[in-house]
Amino acid sequence: MVRLASPHLARAKWIPPVVALAVVLVVAAVAIYFLTREEEVAEDPEGQGLVFEAGSDGEVIAVAAVGGRVLFVHASVDQQKKCEPPCYASELRELGARGGQKLGAREGEPRVFAVGPTHAVWGHSGLFEIENLSGGVKRVVSTGGERAALDETHAYFAGRDLTRVDLASGASETLVTGINAIDVALDEQSVYFVEGGAGTIWRMLKAGGARTPIAKELKGARRITVARRRVYVACEADAAAASVVWDVAVDGTDKRQLASFQGRPAAIGAAPDGVDLVTWSEGSPATLHALGPGKTDELRRFTPPSYSASSPGARQAEPSLASTDRYVYLSAARGLIRVERQ
Repeated sequence: MVRLASPHLARAKWIPPVVALAVVLVVAAVAIYFLTREEEVAEDPEGQGLVFEAGSDGEVIAVAAVGGRVLFVHASVDQQKKCEPPCYASELRELGARGGQKLGAREGEPRVFAVGPTHAVWGHSGLFEIENLSGGVKRVVSTGGERAALDETHAYFAGRDLTRVDLASGASETLVTGINAIDVALDEQSVYFVEGGAGTIWRMLKAGGARTPIAKELKGARRITVARRRVYVACEADAAAASVVWDVAVDGTDKRQLASFQGRPAAIGAAPDGVDLVTWSEGSPATLHALGPGKTDELRRFTPPSYSASSPGARQAEPSLASTDRYVYLSAARGLIRVERQ
């Protein structure tokens, strides 16, 4: 008597080969994915964390953050003008989906950029535009300054003099003359500024009154930020010594060295437990550091922005940063980079 094989048994004999083949295909797919991924990262390290691509004829030349908002300046070749080297036009943008929102536009390459709770200021020393972030009236003001900081009511400019401009009226006021201020920062009550050459950090109440030195003889003092009632000062040392970040109480009663590093401080921002610092020398990569008590971590190396359309002799722009609780945003050669805190 001939017995016919069960159809269930016949199908069962095929199960092990099918499963084995499926496993092989899955393993191969995973291997191909990771090999391709590693190759892509190796070929394009500048693309890691890129959240806004500047384009072949553009650069993100500055970035700032306030109240959870991240704003940046995107400069690109002005196609409406025939210039040699090429002329640039700039846009003020807020980071968001599909390139974010355009908030303003102007000719040229603004060298000064700062953002406050309600306004942004950008431009060159001598002529600045104050943009209302809610879309209100834009003001053009004439004042000196190479660095700026904003609060709810005024824009403060550091330059040969320390000045401030009323955001509502555009009226300008000189606070200190002939000080050669090279950076400025604010807290709720006071304005802080760095006196170039002397290396003195001054504090002055916004309501008025005399200025008070809170630290002196900080050689090479260049960049400043304020947080947690502390003033952080990045100093550039000479070639024979390391550069230093100082941590100073706002009333000057306490001063200590937070960290040392190599390179020129380009930008500094307050982090949740310390400061973020970008160091850079023209013609070399820039480095993002996370500095705090007992730590000096290198988070990222990147190529700073440059006006590549002006080649030959392309000019590099000093990199900038914007610090938030979770991320650090950097102006870089490819565009705007976001680095997550470790």
